[in-house]
Amino acid sequence: MSSFAPIDTLKDSNCQNIFTLYGIPSCFWAESYLVANGFFGCSDAYDNEGMVYGHDTWYRFLVKQVDINSTEKQGGIMQGPIYSWDEVGFFTRWTSPNRNVVLCFGIPPGEKKQLQTSLKTNWNEYGCFDPYFLHSIINYEILVLYDRSIWSMRDVIRKIEKAFQ
Repeated sequence: MSSFAPIDTLKDSNCQNIFTLYGIPSCFWAESYLVANGFFGCSDAYDNEGMVYGHDTWYRFLVKQVDINSTEKQGGIMQGPIYSWDEVGFFTRWTSPNRNVVLCFGIPPGEKKQLQTSLKTNWNEYGCFDPYFLHSIINYEILVLYDRSIWSMRDVIRKIEKAFQ
């Protein structure tokens, strides 16, 4: 099962019931974590015999995107390319023996559709038995965000390099 929500959901006090229901740790929406470039955490749930019956993970990334075709003006003076941040977060819950759930926050529209498709097409009979199965799919889509970010900055950096040659 997967669910998608805007990143602002993390700051919405009306959504605390969802966080409580899934046992999402408060650090996931704490201000100090929200301004960090990224973080990862995990925890296990144990039954009365000390056996693991569940595994939760939570992680978040900030990815800078530069639009080299647009420039920002302040006081009529060009300030450089406009940039934005992709703020994406994930909470996963695996429950023994065979249930995997992912909550996705702040996925850009294009990547959201691709991630939904990837989750559906890459799911297999082993996916529900592996707590980190969803991570392999999610991380590939995060890699696409970072790749786009790096290439968007390449032209900006190249202009600076040429100016100093």
